Amino acid sequence: MLKDLQNVLLICPYVRKNYFFEDSMRKLWDAGFKNIWIMQTGVSTFGEYDGPKSKFINGKKYPYGWGAALKDFQKEIRTAKSKYDYVLLMDFDIFLSDINSFKGIAEETIAGQYDYVSRINNDHFATGYDWNDQFVVETHPEIVYMGGPKEKNNPSKMGTHPPFGTGFEFYSKKLWESFGDKEFYDWPQMIKKAVDGNMKMGAYWSTRGVRKTGEQCWGKEWYHIANLTSHYGYIETQWTKLMSPANVKNLFRFGFFAKQAEIYGANIYGAMQGRLNNLYTFMGGKDKCLAEWNKQVEGTPLENWERYS
Repeated sequence: MLKDLQNVLLICPYVRKNYFFEDSMRKLWDAGFKNIWIMQTGVSTFGEYDGPKSKFINGKKYPYGWGAALKDFQKEIRTAKSKYDYVLLMDFDIFLSDINSFKGIAEETIAGQYDYVSRINNDHFATGYDWNDQFVVETHPEIVYMGGPKEKNNPSKMGTHPPFGTGFEFYSKKLWESFGDKEFYDWPQMIKKAVDGNMKMGAYWSTRGVRKTGEQCWGKEWYHIANLTSHYGYIETQWTKLMSPANVKNLFRFGFFAKQAEIYGANIYGAMQGRLNNLYTFMGGKDKCLAEWNKQVEGTPLENWERYS
């Protein structure tokens, strides 16, 4: 049971219908994690959210990311901040094959009194950290600027070394309440606030993000496909200008839709099915997309994904 996590609030900006994510939320809910806020920020062309939630908010139809969602729902979130010790921001393209790893990360975040916990990109896990069966390790990132110190007044050029990545991130009440209005929905500034405040920061294990094959990464019992929203948009608009049947990233991501239909039903995409079929044809066929999906998820938490119910 996740009853020990009653003081953690999970917030997800739900951009498009996603069956893998909804099943992930069902696993958490059934295990006792009942603080799930779903903030619908995208259009519902693929269907409405049908997973568990303690609160559902319809917002503006932002196409991307939780930065815009936080700005839109700032009033609701700020009034809730005093009720929870931690806020967990989770992307809608995070999938949990099981919850043991998630539970371990959350419990060690709380027990270790971390102020911020997320994953670190690139090869830093392989070279700089000794896990010793821990879910979370302490890290001490530095603020860096792409282009060097001359860019220090340009927030869009700011990052950390080692570089943090999004997916699912824990924020302590102390850190959460320190955000000003501008920092509140600007992720780099949120991280900078933790670094400048000398707050306790940690990371959980992740593979290196693979850009050539789709910008996905994964850890123990979780999988993340970054920027998945774009391919929902390609289906809606029939946009093929920069796509190629030889592009493994696009094949993989259209394979995501094929795999969901294989598991959850052939007609799950409703009015969008015809448009999706057009893009399958453009890419060389549905089977080709599905084959690329199966190839890339081999050995990952998505390899043997089953419908949860």
